[in-house]
Amino acid sequence: AATCTATGRTDGKKCSVCKITLQAQQSIPVLSHSWQATDDVFVEQCGACGITRTNTFSGTCGTGVTWMLTADGTLTISGRGSMNYYADAQSVPWAAYADAIVSVAVEEGIVDLDSNAFACCTALKTLTLPNSVDGGNMYAFTKCTLLETVTVDNHKDAFIFDTTRFPADMQVIFLKR
Repeated sequence: AATCTATGRTDGKKCSVCKITLQAQQSIPVLSHSWQATDDVFVEQCGACGITRTNTFSGTCGTGVTWMLTADGTLTISGRGSMNYYADAQSVPWAAYADAIVSVAVEEGIVDLDSNAFACCTALKTLTLPNSVDGGNMYAFTKCTLLETVTVDNHKDAFIFDTTRFPADMQVIFLKR
């Protein structure tokens, strides 16, 4: 029989008296793995053979704006434009993985963050913001009580980085370019 790691063969049929093949054996292609969730949100294990695979999650979160969450817990927002509006923290596309997000990197080209975008990311420790973010929605991080470091690109003079929206003992690093 075929498994998820090897091809198989049918039994075929032979005459029990003269041993002439009545029906030839046929090859059975390798079966698909039967992936099952594990305790690690990023890892799935095949129920048949036991091998594991690490997943990356991604999608869109605005017109021309995408997100990707990797196994190291980094959520990257990239593209050009503004994020979508989300009614609450549970409606952001990465809400199901929020407990695994420890770092958020917003790339150059993103101009606006939704006010609920990262409120569900209670394990978030580091945040990187580019010059293109206008800073309009720093409420997006109000429930990120473990946030330790925010790295902010050298922003325009009009940008006001309001640290009252973040934990009191957080370190803010302003990059000079």
